[in-house]
Amino acid sequence: MVVILPLGDNEEIKFLDKSKNLKIIHIRSSDCCYPYNHVFFSEIGKLIYFKNTFLKNIDDDEDIAFIQNRRYFENISTLSISNENEVITAPFETFCNLKSQFDSCHHKYSSIFENILNEYELNDILNERSFNPHNIFIAKKKFVEKYANFLEKMFLKYFDESFNDKGGAWMAERLLFAFLKKNNYNIKQMPFKEISK
Repeated sequence: MVVILPLGDNEEIKFLDKSKNLKIIHIRSSDCCYPYNHVFFSEIGKLIYFKNTFLKNIDDDEDIAFIQNRRYFENISTLSISNENEVITAPFETFCNLKSQFDSCHHKYSSIFENILNEYELNDILNERSFNPHNIFIAKKKFVEKYANFLEKMFLKYFDESFNDKGGAWMAERLLFAFLKKNNYNIKQMPFKEISK
């Protein structure tokens, strides 16, 4: 399994799994070219960088895990994907509905989020009450390429240099679920660990 571990430039590595079947690729902000090194993209910028730089050298049947330094799947080295249509995510959580939840947490980006929902015809999906609110997953190469292309195209359209926080990453936490549902992926939920800051 290839593990993508996004990191800030001065961030101490907390994910220390030394399993022999894990090939960990550390990607720091300074590894990424502009604009993917901007805080707006945060961990999603590292996913796009991975897609643009490393993905062509990954075998089609390789499992790829996209995790966070503080959030990663329990027993990650024992997990696997059975086919291209399966994706492992964090367990779903229940909220009022995804659109309302995003608006209450990140109101600054509500209009951009609404535009994305309309443009990609995701409104029906995002009225659901449950979703997995973390940018972590395990999937095959084809999914990683499709999902990273989706995020790259969309966020480049809405990116502004004046953004000073992780707006893109916050939107991606909701859009992962929407992308999976819209494209009829088989979602397998697995427990994850969260390390305190």
